[in-house]
Amino acid sequence: EFRRVLFRSGVDAKLIVVGAKNDYVEGLIQHEKHSNLNIEAKYNIPHNALIDLYSRAKAMLLPSKYEGLAYVAIEAMASGTPVVVSAQIPTEAVTNGYNGFRTETYNPTDYAEKLALLLNDEKLWSKLSKNATQSVNQFDHIKVAKEYEKLITRA
Repeated sequence: EFRRVLFRSGVDAKLIVVGAKNDYVEGLIQHEKHSNLNIEAKYNIPHNALIDLYSRAKAMLLPSKYEGLAYVAIEAMASGTPVVVSAQIPTEAVTNGYNGFRTETYNPTDYAEKLALLLNDEKLWSKLSKNATQSVNQFDHIKVAKEYEKLITRA
């Protein structure tokens, strides 16, 4: 269904799946090779290559069911890449419609619809990209360290 939503909305994009190699992803890649979806897997890539991918990507999808602070989303946004994330990503990191999109489900159709909206509207993409870059400043390690120092000195 993900592929159909993108196709119907006129999105022509390459999907790159990044992470650890596993049977599920391998099966997905093999299945989609016989479809219109341009999909590729990159396994266990070095951090500098990951940063390069973020900077070249138009969007990053993170349909995570379990997530803490979501460094992956923060790193992508620091590169100016808007994100489409699950509700498990803290709202402090991703604000719906401001620096990315949030979806309340794990339905691939919901992610595809948000992705199509983002990729088909250059003005929206530019706004979210700019906001993404600015919004990650709150996670700067110096700022965070100063906040911890304030907490410690108050205690």
